[in-house]
Amino acid sequence: MKNVLLLASVAISFLFLSCNEDFSPKTDIADAIVLYSVLETDYPLYGTFYPEATLSKVYDLNGYSTSATDDTTHLIKDAEVTMECRGVEIELSYSRRTKSYQTSSVAEAYAGDAVKIQAKLADGRVLSASTVFPSHADLKYSYSLAGGFTSKISRFLWGNSFTISWYTNNSGRLFFPQMTLYYSKLVGGQSVWATVPIPLKYLNADKKSGGAFPSYQFESSVSYDYAAIDSTVSLISQGDSAKGNYTIAYMYFQLVEFDAPLSNYYASVHGFTDRFSVRVDESIYTNINGGIGIFGAKCGNGKKIYFRDEYAKLFGYSAADGDN
Repeated sequence: MKNVLLLASVAISFLFLSCNEDFSPKTDIADAIVLYSVLETDYPLYGTFYPEATLSKVYDLNGYSTSATDDTTHLIKDAEVTMECRGVEIELSYSRRTKSYQTSSVAEAYAGDAVKIQAKLADGRVLSASTVFPSHADLKYSYSLAGGFTSKISRFLWGNSFTISWYTNNSGRLFFPQMTLYYSKLVGGQSVWATVPIPLKYLNADKKSGGAFPSYQFESSVSYDYAAIDSTVSLISQGDSAKGNYTIAYMYFQLVEFDAPLSNYYASVHGFTDRFSVRVDESIYTNINGGIGIFGAKCGNGKKIYFRDEYAKLFGYSAADGDN
């Protein structure tokens, strides 16, 4: 499971006051507790997740920088934190190494499972929240990949872009698509592996620079220009005449789906100081009862897309074996 990080920081809020009035660019410090926990299930591979959460007091910054510091006095280390999923209660303990509450083992969870969290503080305050793990999205392609991927298809029938779509009945949830080219180069008799991200399109006239990459979206499909895929594949050997040393293995398409609370939270803070800052501001989404922060879940889905031999030969490469 990926590590979950927390930066609970107070926002800098500039007040529009007259030029002859004193003002402070900081808001008053709220007496609030921040609970942060983003869970990720590895369904459908294993059906598990790693329970982890962070508890913190809202604290003032030393100065106006939002960069993380080594100060841990704002962290709450003596709470009783539990999660519940599939009828099993999970006790979390504080780890000084990770500065979070966690367990020593994974817990069971599948798509659609409800999960709850509760944190009891030493002063009697209780924070709680619940969410549901997102569904596993099945991927579909704009044309059949039997025999492998190629851009040399009838554009009249299939258009100028390779579209990947997925069915979801979870409206209002965010998706994060990404596609990466995996390839190898023969160096000194050894295969050296490398990766390069594939843009949706190239914006510059040369079609080799100024790549536009996908961001978060609510739509349930994403389209990659065939020209962008071709250019990415071609550029891996730019300036190298020994094209036969290259093998294109596959494109790996990864889709990450956020649950509803995490989608709302991300959308409300995106573009501020960083992805997971918490502002003392009523416009920031929270689903924490008795405090602020976020308790959310996400899941990922990925597929390897192998190439046809004849497509690789267009560039002087070889194609790795594999079935789509």
